[in-house]
Amino acid sequence: MLKLLSFKQTSNRRFELAFDKKIESVLIVFKEDLPRELCPAASAFFEGEALYFKINSRSFVFDIPETIDDRSKEYSLVMQITLGRGIFELVHDRFGLRRGVDKAYFFELVRQPPGWLSCTFNYDKPTGYLILGRRTISVGVETSADSPSQIALNGVPDIVSLISKPACDFLPGRLREFPELVFASKVIRLLWAGEVHDSPTDLPYADFLQLKFADKLRQMHDGSYPVSCQGMRDMFLHAALGYPRLQARAVYAHTISRSLKGLFHIPTRRQNSTLKGWVNGCLLILGMEFYW
Repeated sequence: MLKLLSFKQTSNRRFELAFDKKIESVLIVFKEDLPRELCPAASAFFEGEALYFKINSRSFVFDIPETIDDRSKEYSLVMQITLGRGIFELVHDRFGLRRGVDKAYFFELVRQPPGWLSCTFNYDKPTGYLILGRRTISVGVETSADSPSQIALNGVPDIVSLISKPACDFLPGRLREFPELVFASKVIRLLWAGEVHDSPTDLPYADFLQLKFADKLRQMHDGSYPVSCQGMRDMFLHAALGYPRLQARAVYAHTISRSLKGLFHIPTRRQNSTLKGWVNGCLLILGMEFYW
C-alpha cells in the first residue's frame, strides 16, 4: 500500500507531496466538476485536461495551471501514481523469465479555488482549499491522545427555558429514557432553528466566542455570524453549562495532521457501544463527548 507522508502548499497553486515509496510517474487529470463515480477501469476516469510527470523519486511538486484554477466552482484533481520498479517477481517457465506488472494507485483531491470561495461564501482565501477525497492510498495521520480542550465561555445560560417542552418524538423509543439525550436533542434543534449560515468567515471567532449564549444564538439565527463545525460544538458546550446533569467536553477530530498541513481529510472515530462513560457525540455534533 502506498502511503502519503506529507503535503505542503508552497504558493497559491503549487503543491509538494511525499510518499513512503519511490514513484515512477504521475498522471494528473483535472475534471470539470466533482465526478459522481471514479473507476480507474473506465475510460471516463481519464477524461479532462491532464499533466504527466516522470518522477523516479519519493516526492514531487506540481502546479495547478492558472487557466484551470480560475473557476467559480469546485472540481476534482485525480492522480494516478505508478510505483518505480524495485524487486521484480520473477516467474520461470520453460521459455524463460517474466517480470511482474507495475502497481498503480489513484487518489482524488477536491479543489475549492479562491474564486469559488469568494462567490459562494464571500470568503477571501487566496490559496483556496484542497480536500483529500476518494483514494486507494493510505494517509499518514497522527492521532495522539490530546487532553480535552479548555474553552472559556461567558456566563451560564438559562437553557431550560429556551428548549422546547414537548417530548422528543424524533428520538427512538429507548433513547427517550435518557434525559441527557433528550436535552441534547432539544439543544440541537434550538441551534438549527434559525437561518444558520455554515461557511468560512473573516470575522474573528475569538470575539464571537466571548459573547453571552443568547447573543451568539441571535447572531447565528439572523445570519450575521456564520458558524461551522467548531462553532456548533462550542455553542452546545455553552448550552450544556445550563444543564449540570449533562457533562460535555471538547475533543479534537484530527481533521488536519501536522505532516499534512493544509490538506483536509475526513477522520474516522470509534463510538462506545454502551451508555456509560465518555461517549463520542459525533452523531449530534462533530468533536464532542458526553458523559452520563
